[in-house]
Amino acid sequence: YGISAYPTIVLIGPDKKMINNDMWPISTITDIENKFPTGAITPKACAAPASVNTIGATDISFQLSPNPAGNLISIFCEGISDIIILNQVGAKILSFEGLPFINNKSIDLSILSDGIYFVNVKTAKGSGIRKFVKD
Repeated sequence: YGISAYPTIVLIGPDKKMINNDMWPISTITDIENKFPTGAITPKACAAPASVNTIGATDISFQLSPNPAGNLISIFCEGISDIIILNQVGAKILSFEGLPFINNKSIDLSILSDGIYFVNVKTAKGSGIRKFVKD
């Protein structure tokens, strides 16, 4: 590849041919993007990430058990009306809405991949968000 210094970043195309073997200097992502041939990069819109700031902003307190969870997690809170499971970017994965103000709910997580999720619990007194791990 003709590498003359370390570290070295090279750009290899999908046809396995070298596009650029001496990407230097690199201070920002823009420096790397500018090394691609014109039209090679097509920006795509991303879903808005779940805000970390909202995780701590809860009106109510509730408990999850166990956490980390296997294929089953239980939620304990007085007067639950809605439970929404979100992935790391804030997309709704599972929802149980319009519950009859129950005090606990067990949820089957077997359809979820292992990873980090958030549960949003709503009651008449407010709502709360907690992180849990499915493993």
